[in-house]
Amino acid sequence: GSEVFMTQFYGPLKDERDVIDVDDSSVDAFEALLDVMYNKKASLKEKSFKFLAELFYLADKFLMEELQDFIRKEVSTRKIASESLLKIATVAENYEHFERFSKSVFEVCVKFIRENMESVFKMFDSEEAGGANSLILHRLMAKCTRIEFPVSRNMSDIAEAIVQKIKQIKESEARAVEKISQLRQCDLQVEELKKKLYEIEDKVDLIDYPLMSEISRLMHETAD
Repeated sequence: GSEVFMTQFYGPLKDERDVIDVDDSSVDAFEALLDVMYNKKASLKEKSFKFLAELFYLADKFLMEELQDFIRKEVSTRKIASESLLKIATVAENYEHFERFSKSVFEVCVKFIRENMESVFKMFDSEEAGGANSLILHRLMAKCTRIEFPVSRNMSDIAEAIVQKIKQIKESEARAVEKISQLRQCDLQVEELKKKLYEIEDKVDLIDYPLMSEISRLMHETAD
């Protein structure tokens, strides 16, 4: 509902007229506003940006914050074509006094430009320098450098997965380094034991053939 309507029709200073003229809106936009107020299902999918601008104006006028947010959400989902870019950008400029709405429309336009630069260059070629459309194009290009888009949830998930993978690799590297260090320690211990074997080899009783045979085998294995 709208507190403005409630005050106008039911407040202490309510309007007593039987017919109240609405001269600052199209009939379609005002009917859509009434549908929302009376909880009728309202779809904005097929509505033009001009219509959405008119409806946003009414939502602002009658302090309907939820409807304003709904309109901006609808704008953000729109896909536009190159032939409608300038017309849509003009709507955004004409309604710049409604900053949030205008910003949402410009963001859609800028997204199109960033994804379709070749089409935009063709527009520059076809437009007369200094003309109204040429000025709009230049202003749109300027906005491309100022408007930042949030990272999508999907891209955030991908980035997070990459970070986790890097952490896993780093942990594996650390374990490998630790393992190599352990192997080097084992090698050093083997070398020390070999030295001891060399030292006692000549002192072992020559009759003790099994022991001599085992010493010989170990020496060969460690050498390998």
